[in-house]
Amino acid sequence: MLVDINCPIEVLKYQLYRSKETGKVYCSFRFNNISENRIKGFNATIYCFDQFGEPVGWESNSFKYKLQLPESIGPNRAFGDNEKISLENFPHARNIDIVIEKVLFSDGTTWTQTESELEKVELKEINNPWLLTFVKTHEGNDAQYYYSQILNDKWTCVCGRLNVENMNTCKRCKREKDHVLSIIIMKKRLMTKLNYMKNSWKRKKRKSY
Repeated sequence: MLVDINCPIEVLKYQLYRSKETGKVYCSFRFNNISENRIKGFNATIYCFDQFGEPVGWESNSFKYKLQLPESIGPNRAFGDNEKISLENFPHARNIDIVIEKVLFSDGTTWTQTESELEKVELKEINNPWLLTFVKTHEGNDAQYYYSQILNDKWTCVCGRLNVENMNTCKRCKREKDHVLSIIIMKKRLMTKLNYMKNSWKRKKRKSY
């Protein structure tokens, strides 16, 4: 997923759909307002790729998208996942990225994307059921999908948000950086203990035969 760390809107997730009746492909996004202002809408570009990550489309793999909200969205509010966006010209799209270029606030001011570098972030899912239960119990349901990571001069929270290095709290969930990064050490200890328990069980099983 492409991330502009300075954008006042972040993408929480996206989904792709194919109509059973027409066979046409659609997508939808769930956004989050991480600014301190109310948002009225934004302009963006959506990029489409196939299952191999190659661009798809007849003339271009992208198109312009504009969202005008009927009611402004307040700070720390999610929105947008009820609208299905047609990908009629991109029937082979299997992955998409969106770059938000301009945001309109309710007071009439705007945010415009600069030449800042977009970050390609691939978050690691927690696939171990035991570890997933542990993380959800201690950190909450919003932490159920991702391990915390350190990426160059930035860090990702367990909620999935990318933050700059000098931020001491997560922009999205407000968890403290030191606490989040301590989970990395905790995770390693848990995995070591879990692997030890698995190996011990295997040794006992072999001895029983």
